[in-house]
Amino acid sequence: MEDLILSIIIPVYNTYIYLDKCVESIINQISSGVEIILVDDGSTDESGIKCDEYSNKYSYIVAVHKENGGLASARNAGISVAKGKYINFLDSDDWLSDGAIDQILNIIDREEPDIIGFGCQKTTGTVVFKKSTQRWEEGLHKNESINKIRNDIINDKELFEFNVIRSSCMHVFKKSIIDKLNLRFISERIVLNEDYLFVTSFILEANNYYCCKKYFYNYFNRENSLTTTYLTNMFERKLELFARYNEMINNISEKNEELLYRLKLFYLNNCYECLANECAAIKPDKKKIQVILDDIDKKDVIKYVRKNEQSRKAKFFLFLMKRNNASEYIFFYKVFGIIKKIKWNLRKKRIGIICI
Repeated sequence: MEDLILSIIIPVYNTYIYLDKCVESIINQISSGVEIILVDDGSTDESGIKCDEYSNKYSYIVAVHKENGGLASARNAGISVAKGKYINFLDSDDWLSDGAIDQILNIIDREEPDIIGFGCQKTTGTVVFKKSTQRWEEGLHKNESINKIRNDIINDKELFEFNVIRSSCMHVFKKSIIDKLNLRFISERIVLNEDYLFVTSFILEANNYYCCKKYFYNYFNRENSLTTTYLTNMFERKLELFARYNEMINNISEKNEELLYRLKLFYLNNCYECLANECAAIKPDKKKIQVILDDIDKKDVIKYVRKNEQSRKAKFFLFLMKRNNASEYIFFYKVFGIIKKIKWNLRKKRIGIICI
């Protein structure tokens, strides 16, 4: 039997209308040594039927059916049956760019890296409006270079810029390391950004990292997706995420001061996201915002931030956090939001996205 090089795991939950575009983006460029694993996570539409249709038609497509357990649970089910030497994850409403698989297989054949990271482009389906790649140089990173990546993957040294990609979908992982660590996703119902824990845990154990600057992943920006809705318990799940990060770092035998510093920045970045989530509500809850600000004050981490490495925006929001006043934070966040929206609408007109 032919050795499988790459397993692409696609969790599926009520995405019937998007699934064809997702799966066909792989089928149209499929190479030998690749399998597709469709994990039907208890869909209530006809997604499960479509998964079986693909599996019956193509020998390299596997359909797995399970009770609904969420995205992390579906990915874990895919890992359990994957036979490839490497694993990649693809969300069922997104798709891969033409030629992506051949280029990934070429990198694997040439470098045999522990992990590959590549770029993403956000799209409306017709217009690409944002492109993101890792900030590191193209190529294989090891020794001192991988140490820098380990620091950056905890948190970029620049606050509130989010220049580091921790999405599992924008990475290809060597399965032997996943198996060695018994690495699995923690449920998104327990922690927020479950990808962060998986990717960061892997990179902290990896001996090298291949950075590819090409945009292989296409993220479909649709309304009412998990990443565009208000989260009622965001701060609680972020605190759980931070607690697990803290445990992960403290369990590293060769941890350094920079890793511990980046962990403080990681906490502040997550608090900033939670404050943004609350401030963006139609009627912001001052009590919830004050709880977050009080937690920042209690942990007293702002004093450790290297201000000379921060942008004017970061310095200003750090100042607001330090002020520990919910009403004041809401006011200035709204002002910044208005300015940002004006700039975004101008950009949408320039690139051809219809403004509503």
